[in-house]
Amino acid sequence: MEANITLNTITSTERENNVYSGLMATPGIWIGGKIYWLRDSREKLISEENISVIVKERSIHSKTKIHEMFIKNHGDEIRDIKVLFVHHYPEISKEVLTFVAPVEKAIFHIMNPLLYLVNGYCQGKTMDQATVQPMWKVNTENIWQSLGRGVLQYQPMAKGMMASIFSLDGTIAVNETCKASSWTVVGESKKEALQLNQAIKKALLFI
Repeated sequence: MEANITLNTITSTERENNVYSGLMATPGIWIGGKIYWLRDSREKLISEENISVIVKERSIHSKTKIHEMFIKNHGDEIRDIKVLFVHHYPEISKEVLTFVAPVEKAIFHIMNPLLYLVNGYCQGKTMDQATVQPMWKVNTENIWQSLGRGVLQYQPMAKGMMASIFSLDGTIAVNETCKASSWTVVGESKKEALQLNQAIKKALLFI
């Protein structure tokens, strides 16, 4: 079902405050039934998996934020992975409606008077799975229907202090690097958010 979104009128001060605070993003990687989060750093060596991860942040516009994740396979066999990104609004007092929009192939976080759109891409594919979960679940295994198979617990919509989580499937050959991208855009309307979403896709050269 296509999202029908209406936002309240925004003042210049509210616009500036919300654009600069934005959504927090936490990347992670699922490998063989285990999840490894990059919560406190932008580099991680997962020695038991022979995998290293580097995350870089950039922007192409004042209303956009892009996270690029580079996963290198240092082992001697091909690895199938799932790259995960968790997004949430950092202020506990804020009331947020978060939902997965299958028609737009994106996730929306509506925090009046602004709308945030979250999306991702890896090796020719967009989001494989997407869900909305309470913040208290994010640091637990309760976000998974099956951690062993890498299947997220599906919930398409919720209101309050929620986090969106999505996964991107990837395969890394020996001594090769897989790049996965996640981005957030903020707009005052659905139309503006979707236009910025398309601009990022073009900038990343996959449409």
